[in-house]
Amino acid sequence: VCSSDLDIWKKVRSLEQKLSSGEYKMALSKEPTEDEIKEFREINGIPQKPEDYNLNLDSKIEFDEDDKPILDDFLKTAHAANMDSEQAKASLEWYYKEVERQNDEQVQRDQKIMEDAEDSLRQEFGNNYRREMSLVNNFLASAPESLRDNLMTGRLADGDRKSTRLNSSHSSVSRMPS
Repeated sequence: VCSSDLDIWKKVRSLEQKLSSGEYKMALSKEPTEDEIKEFREINGIPQKPEDYNLNLDSKIEFDEDDKPILDDFLKTAHAANMDSEQAKASLEWYYKEVERQNDEQVQRDQKIMEDAEDSLRQEFGNNYRREMSLVNNFLASAPESLRDNLMTGRLADGDRKSTRLNSSHSSVSRMPS
């Protein structure tokens, strides 16, 4: 409870300063009008259209044409959620760093599987390893290009490369007739 008009004035002035500094922000009503949304976005530094976001990222992330559909969809979602440019940038930076981290993990898993498969094949074939691998590679080379590419570069539902599965299940592959 304020004891004087001066106390009330100080409280009002303090609230005005907090509002103008951005410490307190206006919230949208449950069903805002177009004008209220426009004003809210203007006050809070939110672009009026999704394509108006400033996405000059601080990191080395660059967008190319392949990113455009996902980026456009994200910006529509960010805009609908009334994210400002800094929030949108932070979300995008996290997303692309996470994708990069997952890709790096996948490369490491693939490498480990390939190394384990090679070790197993070398143990099974001993001095015949190169000859057996040559037979498998020659067999694959005789396959149609699309099949060969699919086997060597495709991925299974669990994310493993098909070629790592071929190498790790060497018994069936290495004994294929040439």
